[in-house]
Amino acid sequence: VLRRLDLPTGVHSVFAQFKLQDCPEDDFRHRLREAFVDVCRTERLRDHVSGFAGANFSEFDEVETDRRNDLAFYFDTQLWRAARDLGFHVDDRSRKPAFTYFIGEDDCAVDHTRKRWKTVEAYVRHRLSNAPRAETLSDEEAQRQMDYLWALLKTQTLDLSKGTSAMPMANAYEAYDRFREKTLSKQLRKVASEFGQAVPAEVAKLSNRRCTVCGKAEGEFSDERTGMPGGKLRSCACAPGKPPFYCSRPCQKAHWKAEHKAVCPNVTGAA
Repeated sequence: VLRRLDLPTGVHSVFAQFKLQDCPEDDFRHRLREAFVDVCRTERLRDHVSGFAGANFSEFDEVETDRRNDLAFYFDTQLWRAARDLGFHVDDRSRKPAFTYFIGEDDCAVDHTRKRWKTVEAYVRHRLSNAPRAETLSDEEAQRQMDYLWALLKTQTLDLSKGTSAMPMANAYEAYDRFREKTLSKQLRKVASEFGQAVPAEVAKLSNRRCTVCGKAEGEFSDERTGMPGGKLRSCACAPGKPPFYCSRPCQKAHWKAEHKAVCPNVTGAA
């Protein structure tokens, strides 16, 4: 991958990132560091790096082991199914997905053939525009659905520019939990409202903010008053903005009779 990247001059440091939930072996980190330092010593990098290009492995917490911010990987392993449902007959690359790499603040995608794409968006749009389409999908509608899929894809990532990648791993996981609880719901709702179509369950599955009764996430259901996609979960007056959440009045009434009436502070008088 490094041989194919157009590196700028004056690079001060090079970071290694690997896309794993957990390290598979006790010495994996040590072996990766040794291999990466050898790469940094090659002429390929010496021509571009000012001073010493170190692999920043002094603390394990500095290494990103999480795959959830990799949009190229996410498209090839998850969102391609939603693309098929919308009429793009993209091939299944879930066993040979592309990965995202960062040079400074700019991202690029590298696919299984080691071909580099200038941005992840360029890679995703190339896959969609070059895939066979359903006959009912016009050029105008295809472009709209490509915009929709890219908007869906962007909802899945937590902004690393705010320092999440440099956090201790426990804090990073806490940030992801907060993202799944609140931010993701708002983003899904916004996309559903902007494009006038409910988000696929596959995209909404990471959201922790769901209807207590039917399990729907924000973005999956329509607003009761307007009938438009992008409905917002409601909560009981006893705890505004907190669970239990409901996607509709029928769900709220069902939960009230079955469970919540017996514990609601507004009825029991409990603090």
